[in-house]
Amino acid sequence: MQQNKNYSLSQLFTTLILSGMLLFFAACSQEQVPLSQTPDSPQINTPASSTARQPLPLTDTTKTENETVVKNEATLPNVVIVLIDTLRTNYLDLYGYERETAPFITEIARTGTTFNRAFSTSSWTAPSTASIFTGQYPYDHGLLWGFAAQRAQISKALPPEERMMQIDKLNPEHKILPEYLSDLGYSTYAYSSNPNIGPEMQFNRGFDHFTRQSSRPASQFVNTILKNQSTLKKGSPYFLYLHLNDCHAPYTHHKEFYTKQNDPNEYDMAKYISEIGYVDGQLKKLYKQLALD
Repeated sequence: MQQNKNYSLSQLFTTLILSGMLLFFAACSQEQVPLSQTPDSPQINTPASSTARQPLPLTDTTKTENETVVKNEATLPNVVIVLIDTLRTNYLDLYGYERETAPFITEIARTGTTFNRAFSTSSWTAPSTASIFTGQYPYDHGLLWGFAAQRAQISKALPPEERMMQIDKLNPEHKILPEYLSDLGYSTYAYSSNPNIGPEMQFNRGFDHFTRQSSRPASQFVNTILKNQSTLKKGSPYFLYLHLNDCHAPYTHHKEFYTKQNDPNEYDMAKYISEIGYVDGQLKKLYKQLALD
């Protein structure tokens, strides 16, 4: 039997600038919850079963006049998507920044496809990520606000006792990316450190295993994935979605990548750049140890 193919990191292990394409239309559903119950503290959420099922055999017996089409899961590549929240291109040496900030991303870009004009569908995490999962603009998939944006608006407009948040959800009548891949026989895994990317808005749909822990550093997720890589690979073909929040404020000072600043106004920027270097190093570790090349 043919071995499952791992496409190179430069092809499938992708750092995304939040963007999406319009593929089809969707409506949205909403749920009201008290403002105090929105997920702004660290937590983990998983579906009923956190154990990935074995991949389904892919046999398509759709016949044309002259042939029978048969597919086998062994021909499908493993797919890894990495989304680095709030990573700016103008601080990547790949895009011309004055110093080296992400050498590994630059390395894989040499043999991959790099986009010089890529646009987000929104400035907020929830709607822009939903566009990646659906291929739709926010006014089609229905997620227009993140938790922080809604909280800020409601807090200004209403007294505490009247503060209720309407949570938009992905339309259940339309499949999203992990559901499509699951139907093709993929085992599906997601790890998110952004509070918006969780079950409240239905981002866990289609995943066999879904973990959301707000503000968890990249190294902890990477170590968890590598610790369980035998399970991951047994489920091949697999889809792995990793949503990292390290480059989002508040920033952490990573000594190895930090350049001391004399101007206090430059402290946060130096810490931000150190976050980029730190995440870049974690992606290299994941890539090498999962043998994605």
